[in-house]
Amino acid sequence: MRHEAEAERATEAMTAEAQRQIGLQYDTGSAQDLKTLGMIAASIAGAAFIASAEHQWRSVLGVPVWVVPLLLLVLAEGLFVMSIWQEAFQRGPDVPDLYRTFSGTMIEMKARILRELVEAIEHNRALLPPKQRWYAAGMWSLFLSVITAALALLAGVR
Repeated sequence: MRHEAEAERATEAMTAEAQRQIGLQYDTGSAQDLKTLGMIAASIAGAAFIASAEHQWRSVLGVPVWVVPLLLLVLAEGLFVMSIWQEAFQRGPDVPDLYRTFSGTMIEMKARILRELVEAIEHNRALLPPKQRWYAAGMWSLFLSVITAALALLAGVR
């Protein structure tokens, strides 16, 4: 009897920790998405700047110089959208539904909840690196668009 009570307490402790880990993963993903939305807004502002200053820029070999920063901004937008548009995170089992439908013992149900929470943690962990890679690529594209826009403006001033 004592062993079963200890196993149940250990399962509850591990379940609480697994739920905390899933919460942290959700917070990390949400923070990444908020940063990404901010960068999308910055890219849109950059495109508006290019559109307003476009008449001051010269052409090189018949191609307007503003095309390069604008293409890089469009690329950045696409990369940022890909960062947000990822597979959904998982929260774990639907505990109320599990209580209604499960027919085993309480310790078996708690073990199942823990197993599903661990599966959700593993699923979510696999989603974070691609999200961060898309974001980093978008930031590089945005950086390059700023550099090319500055160079185009300097070339137009001369």
